[in-house]
Amino acid sequence: MSEIRVDTISEKTSGSGTTVSNLKNPNQPFRNLLINGDMKVAQRATSATTAVNGSYQTLDRWRFYESTDGTYTTAQTALSLADQASTGGQTHALDIQITGADTSIASNQFAFVIQFVEAQNCQHLKFGTSSAVDLTLQFYVKSNLTGTTCGWISKEDSPFCQAPFEFTINSANTWEKKTVTIPANAVIQDSSNAITNDNGKGVGVAFALALGGDFDNGTNLTWEAGAASYCTGNQINFMSSTSNDLFITGVQLEVGSTPTDFEHLPRDVTLERCRRYLQRIDASGTDYGALGIGAGANATSSVGVYRLNPNMNSVPTLVTTGTASDYTVFNGSTGVDVCTSVPAINGGGGTSSQVRLEFISSGNLTAGQAIEQLGSNNVAAYLMFHADI
Repeated sequence: MSEIRVDTISEKTSGSGTTVSNLKNPNQPFRNLLINGDMKVAQRATSATTAVNGSYQTLDRWRFYESTDGTYTTAQTALSLADQASTGGQTHALDIQITGADTSIASNQFAFVIQFVEAQNCQHLKFGTSSAVDLTLQFYVKSNLTGTTCGWISKEDSPFCQAPFEFTINSANTWEKKTVTIPANAVIQDSSNAITNDNGKGVGVAFALALGGDFDNGTNLTWEAGAASYCTGNQINFMSSTSNDLFITGVQLEVGSTPTDFEHLPRDVTLERCRRYLQRIDASGTDYGALGIGAGANATSSVGVYRLNPNMNSVPTLVTTGTASDYTVFNGSTGVDVCTSVPAINGGGGTSSQVRLEFISSGNLTAGQAIEQLGSNNVAAYLMFHADI
């Protein structure tokens, strides 16, 4: 049997002969720049009734921006076997349901969902050089509305630039697969558009629900500078009626102009990647579920060290239920004490690998005594450590 060994393949730039370009292993692991493009992980909640501008609502890594006069809910929805067959085996989707209509979007209003890719995971895109790569995006979409609409890929480092992409929903209430390729051009090759190698925003992938005229001056599949170029003038106003919905899943962004099959990762792998940006600890909800272990600092305060695994993107902030009585402490001498304030990060804010949490209670603790930090009885208390981009 003959064998050919190739040490190096270089792309030919001039002269005659055969060229090799866009060479890519279709099974290359982690080729999808996006995390949770299959919408499997929703640590915060599986549904949310209010889309707060700039907030992460339900599905991990997907952030919502909203300034219209309408409202909508977001949810993680499980797909039927028939829907799974129509989406290449996807089991979940992002479900957006319009609950308050805005039929006339003002020029400066917007509503969209976006995922930001961490900048240090974008260095192989070679933006800011003559070797900047093409990008291919694929996804599945379903809506009660039909027509041509828009999203965009953005380069988030200053100076900001973006490339709109149009896609057409041909049939109502039918899953359709869309694929677009955005070629590199002189804008993204300009040295000013290099992406800083840090833990901030690198690129973004966005889907518009509605955009005003200040943002719809872009050219399809073309990198352009300036905020006016988010989308083209071809848009569906999904906010126009409370009958409207939008479902998205199977979102994959990859290098090159040739799409590969969606990269199905085990859920535990996706969850671990999501935990770089959000980690959640849940009490059992019954019988004073445990959250952590600490020690008494004085009669009213106990402090526990919470190790973060994996290390987070940055020093996290803490999100709780917002109700002090949802939390308790337990010591072997006096039993359970209900907290008088919600848990808080103590001692300089911590690091990306650990934080100290303080639980304040009514005054039955002893300095140096081991303390269990708990949820209250029959309360689904939680601690969420947030370091999302």
